[in-house]
Amino acid sequence: MTTTAPPTNDVAELFGMLFGSSVAVTEVEPEPGTQWLALSVFVTPEDELVAMVGADVAIVASAGAALAGYPVDDAEDAITKGRVNSDLWDNFAEVANVMTTLLVGDRFPRVLLREARRMGEREWTTLFGAALPTTVMRIDMEGYRGGSLAVMPLADVPVDAVPLGLAELAEQEPVPDDGWRPYSFRKPSGVNRDVLRALHMQTVELSRSMATSCNGELNAPIHQKVLQFQHSTWDDYAAGIITPSLFISFQLEPLEGRFLLTWPLPLAMALVDLMLGGSGAPLAAPRTPSALDLGLLERLFMRALAEVPALFAPHAATAVADVRVDQDPKLFQGTAFKSTFLTLWMSTEVAGVEYQSTLGIPTLAVQPFIGTILGRSEEIVAEEAPPVLRRQLLHVPVEVRVGFRPIRLPAAQLAHLRPGDVIALDPTTDEPLRMACGKVEVAAVEPVTDGDRLLVQVTREMIDPRSALRERLEPAMPMTPGRERQLAATA
Repeated sequence: MTTTAPPTNDVAELFGMLFGSSVAVTEVEPEPGTQWLALSVFVTPEDELVAMVGADVAIVASAGAALAGYPVDDAEDAITKGRVNSDLWDNFAEVANVMTTLLVGDRFPRVLLREARRMGEREWTTLFGAALPTTVMRIDMEGYRGGSLAVMPLADVPVDAVPLGLAELAEQEPVPDDGWRPYSFRKPSGVNRDVLRALHMQTVELSRSMATSCNGELNAPIHQKVLQFQHSTWDDYAAGIITPSLFISFQLEPLEGRFLLTWPLPLAMALVDLMLGGSGAPLAAPRTPSALDLGLLERLFMRALAEVPALFAPHAATAVADVRVDQDPKLFQGTAFKSTFLTLWMSTEVAGVEYQSTLGIPTLAVQPFIGTILGRSEEIVAEEAPPVLRRQLLHVPVEVRVGFRPIRLPAAQLAHLRPGDVIALDPTTDEPLRMACGKVEVAAVEPVTDGDRLLVQVTREMIDPRSALRERLEPAMPMTPGRERQLAATA
């Protein structure tokens, strides 16, 4: 590996081998308006930065689809929407991993893919503005839309010239012996693979029961099976939904979050045809459902939704409520859908034709039951408090709050706040949070998790143990029964 980008013919040969098709690679000038999406970081085994490779949304989607042999429509849909689902992303990460072979040589006999990350437009503007050595290559693959790669050889670039902290390649902090896991507000941990495995068999049964419950309304049976069950963001989930689709959102009271059932319109109209005595054969051009069609479909999807509470029956009694139907996905891009989802991808077979339907389960609804799903006791054994707090707080019930330091806003700005406004916080992302009691800052803390619990761990005391702590703390309202041993932390 030299300080130049790999030859285009080497890139073409590697991609052609991966995809089993003809691939043409040419050097081009950067095109304004390119939607860059993925950045892959390559290092030596000693964490020495070797190169970074950017990829636009077209090459991420096309390469991800070509590697797994997915239909061209899957890639085109992702490119049109400007976002890729988790399957295409994972496939592209495999492509990025193989690209390490392009970077090895006498200077670097071994190169590793440190990470393949998604990056936003502002980050890309900063990165390209750093004037790093960059070669842009146009990748044209047979059968799929072409895209661009931006190759940045960085072996001889000073570390401080690489922006965005991308040169900081330390390993992810391991879980310490005490069991507390570092928590990230930017990337919440959500649910782990053990929970997904524990729920998978229940979702298989749920998928079948939803189809069976609908069969009583139809002239021919439908069959349904699980294709995949995974944890994903709303963006990843939405990117994989067939367009156009019928979006059926609902709540399971008293659980948090909104659930989402999607039926592609060809499936919805095939079901209407079956209900009216037809064969259920797909229409050449499915029409938009009328009010009468939606009335017929409601009888079906309400039967299907009635099966969902069974998923939570071992943990809580729930009931379907607030059902809404729409055909515009923009409705679901608001605050109700900014959490993560357990996404159930299903194949629904009608009259011999398979359609892809989905059920989105909000992570918020599952989190309270993670401990019982895994068969783990939810008790936490309380340890003795440090002496300085034990002597004082055992006699004075107090409430503490955890958060960033207060900031000041002009009254006019506060009065005109609107959704979408951005407010700058004084602390940096690396600064710890503060625990305060009344107006007194007690300690610096960092968020940690224990299963589905969010806790804070003290990193530094901010009160001199010799001070008159009792006089400085402001007592809160009297504790209610059951709260005597708790400190309420309100972010």
